[in-house]
Amino acid sequence: MMRSCGLYKDNLNNLWEFILKDNDELVYIKTADGGDIGREIKIDDGVADFSYGIDENNRVHLAYITSRGEVKYCTEDKDSWHSKALYFFKPGANIVESVSLMMVGGTVHIFFLFHSAGAWTEGYLLHGVWDGSSEKAHLAGRIGPIPGTRSYYGAEVLGVSGIYVFYLSSGDGQSLNVTCFNGSEWSSPKALYEITGEEIQTNIAQHRGELHVLSLSKEDDVYALEHVLMDTECTVRKINRIYQSRIKLSGPVLLSGGDALWAFWSEDGSILYSIYEGIWT
Repeated sequence: MMRSCGLYKDNLNNLWEFILKDNDELVYIKTADGGDIGREIKIDDGVADFSYGIDENNRVHLAYITSRGEVKYCTEDKDSWHSKALYFFKPGANIVESVSLMMVGGTVHIFFLFHSAGAWTEGYLLHGVWDGSSEKAHLAGRIGPIPGTRSYYGAEVLGVSGIYVFYLSSGDGQSLNVTCFNGSEWSSPKALYEITGEEIQTNIAQHRGELHVLSLSKEDDVYALEHVLMDTECTVRKINRIYQSRIKLSGPVLLSGGDALWAFWSEDGSILYSIYEGIWT
């Protein structure tokens, strides 16, 4: 059995499948184009979460968290994996979760959420930069917990302006916030809009020069799915409710395709969708 997986096809049409198994082993299977399914090869064990990215030379990069108290970075070279522990934490006392990796040029950017174990009142969104020889760490944002929320942030590269991180937090109120990395430091966070309720999930996409957020929340036993439209300066232009239901909704996803923006979500075992072309269908 597996807990999560990822698929990638390289420029030689080899299919790479990364699998985090129920026994906490991170493995991969590489299948040649038109060939038989490759054998399963273990990358590491004791893995809690992972993320991967592909650079401009078609090389695979991995970031993952281990139960031994490490945030590790790993690269592939001719079917051999080379890993390096970039950060260490104390298992049992601290929790590190929600790792993500993105490539910008030849530089690796790794994000993860750090907070104390048990009931926590403040967490830290940490950002590591690896240029192949040295590592630098930054604090991207402070996060207050929201009941029922599991995923707190998403990162996007916007043109040549830099990396933008959108993250949820609670304090005086619950809000979606944005901060930008200019190559050396993060900007002061900006609250974009207030989000009420709990079990919040968000997904972000760029489409035709605009930013779109699909926001799912639960309030008074009603699940609501909302669309937030922003310009590239992260100014909110409008907020529309797409759908609501007393049946549990989950897994909101935005996909940009051609002239249309697609929203997908799950309800009662079915996948539903709506299409945006200036208005939602």
